[in-house]
Amino acid sequence: MEKVSVIMSVYNADKFLKDAIESILNQTYSNIEFIIIDDGSTDNSKDIIKKYIKIDKRIVFIENKKNIGLTKNLNKAIELASSNYVARMDADDVSDITRIEKQIKFLEENKEISIVGSCAKYINSKGELEESLMVPEDNTEIKNMIYKVNPLIHPSVMFKKNDIISIGKYNEQLRKVQDYDLWFRAVANKLKMHNIQECLLFLRRDETYNKRKSKEYRKIDLKVRKNGYKLLNLPIYKYIYLMVPIALIILPSNIIDKLFYKFKKFDPRMKK
Repeated sequence: MEKVSVIMSVYNADKFLKDAIESILNQTYSNIEFIIIDDGSTDNSKDIIKKYIKIDKRIVFIENKKNIGLTKNLNKAIELASSNYVARMDADDVSDITRIEKQIKFLEENKEISIVGSCAKYINSKGELEESLMVPEDNTEIKNMIYKVNPLIHPSVMFKKNDIISIGKYNEQLRKVQDYDLWFRAVANKLKMHNIQECLLFLRRDETYNKRKSKEYRKIDLKVRKNGYKLLNLPIYKYIYLMVPIALIILPSNIIDKLFYKFKKFDPRMKK
């Protein structure tokens, strides 16, 4: 039974952290190490993590003295991982208990695949189920969608450590949208990806969800897309999809909030 290294960066996440941790520790696949990096939290996150350390020795806890950001923490955790199979997790989401078992089985049976994700269901702050986020299945479908929208759900993925290191890991110049950038580079370097067509992750969408998509986030998203298009040598007519982040940068936040749910129905990944 291959070991899987689950990596999670935590920053002031005490509200939902317990659910996130338990969803990993209670997996049907037990041969894991759970690398948790606290990134200088000022809430009760560290205390919550330390309680679980006492009851489960699979947790590897790293405590940053100062906040360095998600991207650097992910690269730090990748380097610390003792397994070639690395699974992402976020501190406010919940993994289905069969997630690790199904993803490791898929990678073991499909040696040509470097990155495997899954579909997800949104949950609100109360943990109530909302709509599903469906993603393209095979590598061809993923490549055909990547210039339109992000084709993988970041906290749903499991990847081969050595393959991700071979393409430079996450770009530490990016504090946000680091996953989208990684997928573009994976395609450019001919790494193969796949999404299991099951919702193996419950993705948190609380009242702060839209606020986290700030103007800064949209500007980085635009930069990542432009760089990705160049990497893939996309024809110029496909650059029309850059109008989406440009519009989100230009429009006032209150207008974006009003239009968010109306335009979500045109997203090819959304499903009731």
